[in-house]
Amino acid sequence: MYAQCSDRRLLDFVGFRNELAMLDTFTKLFHFRLAKLQANPVNRESATQWQKYAIMYRDGQEDVINHVLAILDKRRHQTLQVMEANKSVELPQAPFLSIAHPDYYARIWSTPTSDFTLLFNGMIALEGLLSRHPALEEAVAGCFPDLEEEQDIVMMLALIYERSSPESPWRAFFERTSGAAMVDPEIEELHSSLFPAISDGFPKVFRLDVFTTEALAWADKVVNTFSLDDPFMIVPM
Repeated sequence: MYAQCSDRRLLDFVGFRNELAMLDTFTKLFHFRLAKLQANPVNRESATQWQKYAIMYRDGQEDVINHVLAILDKRRHQTLQVMEANKSVELPQAPFLSIAHPDYYARIWSTPTSDFTLLFNGMIALEGLLSRHPALEEAVAGCFPDLEEEQDIVMMLALIYERSSPESPWRAFFERTSGAAMVDPEIEELHSSLFPAISDGFPKVFRLDVFTTEALAWADKVVNTFSLDDPFMIVPM
């Protein structure tokens, strides 16, 4: 879509997931740069005249970076506020990009927000999915002892399990992303490595009629398209 885009206004904001991901990336880069500047303490009292100029330059760099970090933090809070204010508005179909739904994104960014930082509680976090379903949490603990190492796969399984729940608060998101996903050889290999091994141990949780290769392909697409890395969660809008 964006390869053929000639309207710069559609490039200012791509989508909520992309916005938060890039803000997090820039924040990490500037924190890394700031840590490098502060790594070697300077004795200001015994500094020579030339060293004082270098210290002034470094102090200026720190001020600039701290200012940029404050701007990034403000933008992140603003993005979360807009998401919170519009979380009940549902786009008809993925992809949730400004170029695909220009009128929607133009309207929501004009939505007034309060001066208070609102925590957007619509994010899909792995911990939240597991805590909602104790049986799934027990099964995951039994099949994946190193949860951090396998969090991508566990998130995919948790999404499939959550999608099978008729009372899921994210049912609308699941339906809007339920378009046919390509079942490539890697997905087939992953599925065969998991099933029936984990379903034999927990047949009521990992039902073979629910955890199909098509379902795994869908979950893989959702994780790759709508996730943030740090913290690891799904942005459902």
